[in-house]
Amino acid sequence: MKIKFILPFILLPFLAVSQFAQKKVYDIKKTNIKPKIDGVINDLVWKNLKSANNFTQFKPNNGLLERPTHKTEVKICYDNQNIYFGLIAYDNAPDSILKELSYSLQSKNYKNHILATNEGSAVSLGIGKYLSTQKVPVVYMQNSGLSNALNPLISIAHEKVYSIPLILIIGW
Repeated sequence: MKIKFILPFILLPFLAVSQFAQKKVYDIKKTNIKPKIDGVINDLVWKNLKSANNFTQFKPNNGLLERPTHKTEVKICYDNQNIYFGLIAYDNAPDSILKELSYSLQSKNYKNHILATNEGSAVSLGIGKYLSTQKVPVVYMQNSGLSNALNPLISIAHEKVYSIPLILIIGW
């Protein structure tokens, strides 16, 4: 009997706070023209959409407004067949995004995720993976290390040498 009486008083503060939390609303527009899907949000459809912004951080400062150097803009529209999302995520140190990707992949213990000592080694590992499995590898690297990858890219992977296909993700 006492538990039933105490429970409403424990829950009351949570209900009161959520009642006053600011709700965000985004008006999603229907489009008759499909937006161009090319990684750049600059065609007419995207330009005419309003951005959702002023998001709240989850990490590292849960609950605070996003930092100006790390702001996010989202645009959404739909047609009769699809929903389209355009996203611009700003970062003052974009290569750190690859670090987070690396940590995430490593924590999941993917057996095909191999950390290399440098970008040239990463490309070489990718070439070896393709030669042994005939599966196209994904190699990600910082843009500052691209020059380290040029030798294996030009001397081995080039289409006029062994023509090794690679998917390169290069941070900016």
